[in-house]
Amino acid sequence: MSSARSYGHYATLEVENTATTQEIIASYRRLALIHHPDKNPDDQEAATEVFQKIQLAYETLKNPEKRFQYDARISFITSASSASQGQSTGDDGNLDEHNFPPGFGNLYFFMRREGGSPVFYYTTQPPPTHEHTESSWHESEESEESEEFEEFDQEEVLAQLRRRAAKAYQERVAREREEARIKKAEAAAAAKQASEEAKAQEKEAKRMAEKTKQEERWSTMNAQTKEEKLETCLHSEFCAKTQLRQKFKCGACHVKRGITAFECPHCDIFICQQCVVDFGKKRVAAEQNPIQEPEPVVDPEPEVKVGGHDKKSTKTNSKGGRGRPHKANGQGRRKGKGKGQ
Repeated sequence: MSSARSYGHYATLEVENTATTQEIIASYRRLALIHHPDKNPDDQEAATEVFQKIQLAYETLKNPEKRFQYDARISFITSASSASQGQSTGDDGNLDEHNFPPGFGNLYFFMRREGGSPVFYYTTQPPPTHEHTESSWHESEESEESEEFEEFDQEEVLAQLRRRAAKAYQERVAREREEARIKKAEAAAAAKQASEEAKAQEKEAKRMAEKTKQEERWSTMNAQTKEEKLETCLHSEFCAKTQLRQKFKCGACHVKRGITAFECPHCDIFICQQCVVDFGKKRVAAEQNPIQEPEPVVDPEPEVKVGGHDKKSTKTNSKGGRGRPHKANGQGRRKGKGKGQ
């Protein structure tokens, strides 16, 4: 809690008016860490206002010249307040120089208004006497203002604070945008990786399904030897593309091709690009018309004999014996002509 000797900028920085420069710097750093807008995201507007006051107090008190001017102004205000209550004033209403703090006896303080706001300044020149004319008073005032008066105008300090706050805001916005860009890029990279992994898993599942179908095809066609499997292989959609050192002979169409070969993972032979396309069509056709397993061979039923003859011989006898039909008159064919005929 600030004491009676702590007021204005000193109270803002929570130090005494006798504080050293190092004490002012240390207090400023401590308060800046507490009240900085970035440290108070829930109420940045209020934090910015407090931080600007702290910054203004620090900029004023850390500079010996500005601090001297500030102390002089505060002393003048205090003395003027005492004078307005009837304390030690001269006949002309000016403050007695003995009312100023030690070291201020040779300073003359004035106050004027600009835009409705009081502006305090001081000079080492005594105020004009009543013998001055009105014109000479104005000339003296203008000369003193331009050459010897030092105004306690804080607009530049406030403008500097506003520029710093704007710069900090722009830096924070730029930082947030950069963080958002990085997060977006990381999300895009993660999505791309997930998509690639999904495609790889889908490709692997498709390859395994194709391998299973090819093995079922070999089993259905009873292909057991390497030659039989080669003849019935539809070759894989996932043949590995290989660059050979010299031209090769296609293992499927047996035509000599270039140096680009495709190795089938099912039968381990090199096939050409044309066969890759052709067998792709054959695989589609095989999907639409799968090979049917052959029906099992059933032995014929044995013939049943009736009266020592089977059914076939009985039927034959009933037709005239040995399968020959009877004539219309009921006589059978003669074996040969008789004598005399």
